[in-house]
Amino acid sequence: MAYVPSVEQTRRWRRTGWALAIGLLIGLSVVLAATSVRAYRTKIEGEYRAQAELMAATYARVAGRWWLRDDVEMMIEAARLMVVGSALFVRVVIGDELLLDQRDFPLADEPLPARDETAPSGVLLTERTASGVRYLDTTSPIFLSGVERPIGHVRIGFGLTSVTRQARARAWGIAGIVTACDAALIGTVLGMLVARRRRRVVYDAAPPRERALVRGGLHIDPISKAVTVRGEPVGLTPKQFRLLRLLAEVPGRVLSDDEILEAVWPDSPYADSRDVKQCVYTLRRRLRRVVEAPGNVIVNVKGYGYKLVPPGDGAPLDWS
Repeated sequence: MAYVPSVEQTRRWRRTGWALAIGLLIGLSVVLAATSVRAYRTKIEGEYRAQAELMAATYARVAGRWWLRDDVEMMIEAARLMVVGSALFVRVVIGDELLLDQRDFPLADEPLPARDETAPSGVLLTERTASGVRYLDTTSPIFLSGVERPIGHVRIGFGLTSVTRQARARAWGIAGIVTACDAALIGTVLGMLVARRRRRVVYDAAPPRERALVRGGLHIDPISKAVTVRGEPVGLTPKQFRLLRLLAEVPGRVLSDDEILEAVWPDSPYADSRDVKQCVYTLRRRLRRVVEAPGNVIVNVKGYGYKLVPPGDGAPLDWS
């Protein structure tokens, strides 16, 4: 015999599937957001490196001219302007003489990392100060017109604080977008589930002009909620009335536990097949007052569900 999962198992699997699907979509959105932030940071750092290299080369070119004119003051003023901007330090070495060492916080009192300051132009290294501030450490040689060998070099450290700030702002922006998308996604899924629940047929409110159900000797009045069997009244609870009316709507058709749960317990996510079985049991007990074998009226089709076998009109009341 093929395995048939219970109603509660089916519902549990359905809820687990929805949770996994939503979790997977949220995880993918987070991964995409992190990838976007990383790509953006790499992009702006690359642009910043190119600008830093150009600024260092330009300063080295004019520093050689200022040195020829013995205009060290101009060299110092230009270095100060760079330090006020994005540079953390500016060093100018001519021959073996340190001609300029202009620094800004936090490198004012810190030793610079040791490196080959005579390296070729455009060499950029990412360093950190003792306080953890990241910066680009670049060197550029100083050439004079007509001289093949450099007479000195310039070393400039460009802070990466602005780049980090831009990347952080981008990350917060993307995080906001991802959060909004995830909220919209979850809201859409919940809306679909609510709409689906609302579309279920609810049998507890009959239209004012709805006709009574007559199935053989069974009479169901949806307006007064009265049930009679061959004229004999049967008092039923609201749940029992819904169940009997549901079966009477489609006499002879087998309704599964799921179908019964959706109609009789439309707003109860915790109801299961045990509630259906209990309701059928109590309904049969109420019918036993006028029927000797109510199990032949509310029939259990094993493995499938329940159906109503309409009674006849004549006596006796035993429908067996």
